[in-house]
Amino acid sequence: MNKKLLSIIIFSLLWCNISFGQIPEDQINYGIKQCQIDKQQFKASKMTLKNYNLFCECYIRSMMGLLNAEEMAYQKKYQKPSPKYINEAQKIKSKCT
Repeated sequence: MNKKLLSIIIFSLLWCNISFGQIPEDQINYGIKQCQIDKQQFKASKMTLKNYNLFCECYIRSMMGLLNAEEMAYQKKYQKPSPKYINEAQKIKSKCT
């Protein structure tokens, strides 16, 4: 998954009513659906549709699990994910593939 898609998902969630680092399930599901409908990323992944959909669910749920007050403050201030968050994204990508 590229940084652009990740940023879109993260920034859309930042403006939601998120308290104490808990992201509402509907927002997580929205992020998963946005990943799954990204045909460009699907083609680039060279995965089957089933595996790509499973990847999206694993990846988005894992990434949203990393969002905490500190990360959200960083992203709000700098309008991009922190280096730590990006590093963790690479680990999660490998785990979910």
